[in-house]
Amino acid sequence: MIFLAFLLSGVAGLMHEVVWARQLVQLIGSTAYARTAVLAVFMGGLALGALVFGRRVDRVGRPLHTYVVLEVLIAIYGLLIPLLLKVAGSGYIALSMHFFESGTLKLLLRFVLAILVVITPAVLMGGTLPILARSLTDRVKDTRQNVGRLYALNSFGAVIGAGVAGFVALPLLGVYPSLVIASLLNLAAGFIVAPLARRELPGVKTHEVKQENKRPKRGRSEYRPVTYAKRQFRVALLALALSGFAAMGYEVLFIRVIGLSFASTTHSFTVMLMCFITGIALGSYFVARRHIKRPLWVLGVSQLIVIMSIMVVTPLLARLPYFIDLARIGLRGTSYGFEAFQFAKTTLCLAVLLLPTTCLGFMFPLVAHVQARQPRHIGSRVGETYAWNTIGNVLGVVTTSLVFLPILGMLNAFHVNFALNAAAGVALLVVGEEVRRARRFGVAGIALGVVVIYLAIGTSWSETITLTPDHFDMAKPDRSLSASARANHPSSSFDAWKRYYLLTEMGWRFKFVYLEEDAHNTVLVFGPDRLGDDTIVLSVNNKTDASTVGDLDTQLLLAHAPMFLVPEARSVLVIGHGSGITAGSVLRHPVERADLVEISSAVLKLDKVFQDFNYHVLDDPRVHVYKDDGLSFLRTVPRRYDVIISEPSNPWIAGVADLFTVDFLKTAREKLAPGGVFTFWFHSYAQNDETLRMLLRTLGTVFPYALLFADGDFGNVIAVASVEPIRPDFAAMERRFNEQPVRDDLARLGITNLAGLLSHHRVSQAGAESLAGPGPVNTFGRQRLQTMAARAYFEAAESYFFWERDPLYQRAGKADILLDHYIEFRRDEMFNPMAGEEYEATARYLESLGTYAKTVAASIRARGATADRAP
Repeated sequence: MIFLAFLLSGVAGLMHEVVWARQLVQLIGSTAYARTAVLAVFMGGLALGALVFGRRVDRVGRPLHTYVVLEVLIAIYGLLIPLLLKVAGSGYIALSMHFFESGTLKLLLRFVLAILVVITPAVLMGGTLPILARSLTDRVKDTRQNVGRLYALNSFGAVIGAGVAGFVALPLLGVYPSLVIASLLNLAAGFIVAPLARRELPGVKTHEVKQENKRPKRGRSEYRPVTYAKRQFRVALLALALSGFAAMGYEVLFIRVIGLSFASTTHSFTVMLMCFITGIALGSYFVARRHIKRPLWVLGVSQLIVIMSIMVVTPLLARLPYFIDLARIGLRGTSYGFEAFQFAKTTLCLAVLLLPTTCLGFMFPLVAHVQARQPRHIGSRVGETYAWNTIGNVLGVVTTSLVFLPILGMLNAFHVNFALNAAAGVALLVVGEEVRRARRFGVAGIALGVVVIYLAIGTSWSETITLTPDHFDMAKPDRSLSASARANHPSSSFDAWKRYYLLTEMGWRFKFVYLEEDAHNTVLVFGPDRLGDDTIVLSVNNKTDASTVGDLDTQLLLAHAPMFLVPEARSVLVIGHGSGITAGSVLRHPVERADLVEISSAVLKLDKVFQDFNYHVLDDPRVHVYKDDGLSFLRTVPRRYDVIISEPSNPWIAGVADLFTVDFLKTAREKLAPGGVFTFWFHSYAQNDETLRMLLRTLGTVFPYALLFADGDFGNVIAVASVEPIRPDFAAMERRFNEQPVRDDLARLGITNLAGLLSHHRVSQAGAESLAGPGPVNTFGRQRLQTMAARAYFEAAESYFFWERDPLYQRAGKADILLDHYIEFRRDEMFNPMAGEEYEATARYLESLGTYAKTVAASIRARGATADRAP
């Protein structure tokens, strides 16, 4: 019953951690620094709880009674978390406004609040393992078995908890119901143990009484505990901390590997976490089941196996993107293809992670066994051992996330963690005198040989992970392709795939390739093509987010659409820098202040490549740059803006969908000045009608008035929204268009008159609301879009939702769109009707955008068919 309770406790613990991390985003933001701080506080609390309660249970006794109390307190606290976060959030907003410009003080305040909210339940959770270990363990020799079983069961529970939270509870139920489920599981764990706790005698364990009446079985030699020297105890603990450091370092790094290989969806990260913990659980279970006579020897060898197993598997790591691309195109369009795709991810993750994580799982139970010297101190020894492991975990996640990745890059960060495992393994072999020296040297020599071979031929494995932009978009070969074309299709072989996607294989094509990594992203900038294409591309985590040609119309429309609709705007906020082209175009208008929020320092570093295209925007004295996430910035900024522009990445990317929630939109609305507009980008490609309707409903819940603009093929949509009806001033628009900086900027697209810009408006303020229809919206507490968008992206969905309702594409007559209102304005108010040449110039511009726009161009020509040809 105790083991069942601890399994449920593991399920609940991981669910709590996932849900709390989700809720804490609203308090502390989603920057890597904030997330790392929370994780460090949580793990630090676990270490403190293990120390405090491990010592207490040895001194006071009644471990099962204490365990029941802890589980009940965790459950109660879990249910109170939303209230505590609300209070802390209000305090954070009130305080941070007083020192808004000091990023360091704001981060410190977030850290303090995270400590206040998270530390108590973390301490309570940390106490459960040493308490149950003390309850079950009467003899030193049983420490390995009982601690291993408890740790394994708790870890297996964590695997289940991660899966339930990531795939079921959060997508289907939302944040608070998931929290209730986790708390109920804590109560169930306490309820299961409660009958045993009631029979527990004060100061004496029920299990001890039973053991006292047992006689040794005949034929078995009596257990003689192994004695260790002080240096062996110390080395074992130090090695455990180094291994714990490396373990969390690997988890951080494999999150990056999985994001670059599988795409940065929440499902990918959930799969990776489940596989990682599975290996830890299996390692602990193996230790519990085996009678290990030479623990220091096993520990030392296992640390070296961690290094060797990852090095040996690097050829598979290098092929992860290729294999998952094959799985994607093979399963797309099949029944339950999306679910099978998650299974394919799991299989690949296990193939890479199972052996090294299993070896990492040996460490804690075996070191706890080494540290256990007297039965009456089992609780404190297990608690201290757990604390050393957890302190290593804290240092690993903080240092790898915030130091190694930004400074050394992913590959070298792996190498540093290899070195830590090597140091732990060699130290253990040096003091592990349980086997002969020659045997220890032999194992170290084998490991050294593997390392030498790896350094000689294997260190380029990361290139296919970090330097393969847009490989997620690989499609099935068309049946009409010739045999030779099929043989060269990227799906035909790994070599063909590399020729198509790997930038180093295509190095002859590009004049430059820049790579920058930070705590958030792996960022690539490459181009121009030596064959004649002048495009420069910005790729974030292997997905193109900006370019100087293909995305130019969207980037410019994001700037000019709101600035023409609010020509008197003087203060602007741009969330998401990308190439900087949008912000640069905003500053072609008479703006007095522009605040720029960007979460990734790597993106800002690579702005230098785009300076000739964004007018050196970061050097403009009107620009103020803030490294933060959009939601956190908006909640605390003390200013209001005439225009807010949000240009996040795609909503299927983990965390990005938060910028498409009612909660974020409400926060943005509060920061708009009277008459201000909110502008945000979303896409219709790889989406279905349901997700697009939900996006429009979510927008309409907060902003009742919205104008929708489209790029050339309606793949990118720009919504300009307001709480009041937007009344365009065409006279002011014409004056603004004729200002040389603005006119020159729009000329980059081929727009030569105001009608060309207005032709991008396709859905009226009333039309946007009618398109949405009834149904659910996307909220922070119930994040529907993240899952729906990921599924639509996998299915390569194609929505014609906007095409079918576009009056210009459908060649409808006069419509409630800006172009037709402008035509009326010219005729009825300016007494200067648009001339035929103006219609023709607008039509030619639209034709240059592509096939979809050619149909729209025909509608423009139809409107000008009766116009005078004279200017």
